[in-house]
Amino acid sequence: MTECFIKNEVRMGLAAKLGLMSVVDDGQVWEIGIAHQDIAVQAVEYYLNCKDLTDDEKFVLMIVILGSVDEYMIESQSEFPLMDELETVMDRDYELHARTFGEWACWECVARDEGWGVTPKVRWVVSEHTIKYRWASPEARYSLANKLGLSTDDCEELYWELTVCAPDLAMKFVDEYIKRDDLSEDEKFVLMMIVIESVEEYMGMRGDTFAMMDELEMVLKRDYQIHEFTLDDFACWSVGGDGEAYYIAPFVRRVIRECIVG
Repeated sequence: MTECFIKNEVRMGLAAKLGLMSVVDDGQVWEIGIAHQDIAVQAVEYYLNCKDLTDDEKFVLMIVILGSVDEYMIESQSEFPLMDELETVMDRDYELHARTFGEWACWECVARDEGWGVTPKVRWVVSEHTIKYRWASPEARYSLANKLGLSTDDCEELYWELTVCAPDLAMKFVDEYIKRDDLSEDEKFVLMMIVIESVEEYMGMRGDTFAMMDELEMVLKRDYQIHEFTLDDFACWSVGGDGEAYYIAPFVRRVIRECIVG
């Protein structure tokens, strides 16, 4: 990972290449002071098209880009026009910018969960590189279905959990998760998928808070390592501004943030 220390000659060289000011107000870090919505598109295009950027210059330029795009989105209350291209280079050069992305993810900042800004996209990229994919095995589904008296039809289909979830059974599913001591880790993984989807439908249909949210939060934090993939999916990090997310997304985001930040 690139070190945080940045030599001034790197900044000045990048400023010359981009035609930007080489000096900013006293006390400001150059890449923060120079960031502005008016140069957001130019900076991204330069990152995309310039073939002679060193890793150090890319590191500095990405900080400028994120600050500029963030201001653009907040001020305009709209999506950044080159967001797909930006995501491509963020993904491609993730290791180079992992430290920067970690800072911009702002896991501890509740205000960054909603509204416009670049943070949701950064969180999406970070999660894509750090969350391990986990799938529900047919064996775990069959076993859990037999224990809970659920239908085993389509147990080997991709979205079996969606066929057995039910908002009216949401509290029962949470209670089963809490009280049963005969569930394997894989069965817990499958059951929590059913729980989250059931609570999501409950909140969508009734328009109010699920009565066992505190209990659900407790087990999610306790078993976070088992369910981090499911939680990441329902967090909808890629949705910002006026985009539609799951009803349960704010709750899930808070759980993730508190598990990461502590």
